[in-house]
Amino acid sequence: MSDPRLTDAELDQLAQLLASTGEEAMDLAMLDGFLTGLAVGPEFIDPEEWLALLWDEEGPAFASEAEAEQCIALCLRQYDAIVDALDAPGETLTPIFYESETEGEPSPMASEWCAGFMTALEFWKTQLKVMEKAGKGELLAPMRLFGTEKGLRKLEGAEDQHQRHQESVAKIAPNAQAIFDFWQSR
Repeated sequence: MSDPRLTDAELDQLAQLLASTGEEAMDLAMLDGFLTGLAVGPEFIDPEEWLALLWDEEGPAFASEAEAEQCIALCLRQYDAIVDALDAPGETLTPIFYESETEGEPSPMASEWCAGFMTALEFWKTQLKVMEKAGKGELLAPMRLFGTEKGLRKLEGAEDQHQRHQESVAKIAPNAQAIFDFWQSR
């Protein structure tokens, strides 16, 4: 099987295709978080069930059928690459975050990615109780911090906002891996 990872050029193409589908469509970072949220869940969710969530309510506005097929193929390859990274020993999940500058240093902006991740949880929200009963509910803390309005308000009100931001961002990939591992062990 060929390597599903998208090249930088393909990621750029996917970002452009997503942007062309409507103002409410997911952007690349949100898509990556969404696909990761699907991938770490307790069961496989058929793409036919989630593809419509990528676009705005009116559906995608692709210029052609070929463009639509290309976008969907790239989305599915990105999903496969995420699953491979989670499932392969020695591989590391690398979330797609936008960057800004904080205190003169590049700082990852995790809110789009985490919002996508939290959207995917809707597919397995009934199973969250299983995670919580097993003492694994806290693995979702960084995703909730950046991916919900309540979490963002909490972060904005923190005295040590920059430090908390950095520490929480650093937990996202390992926590996503731990969630995946939790469900795989069941």
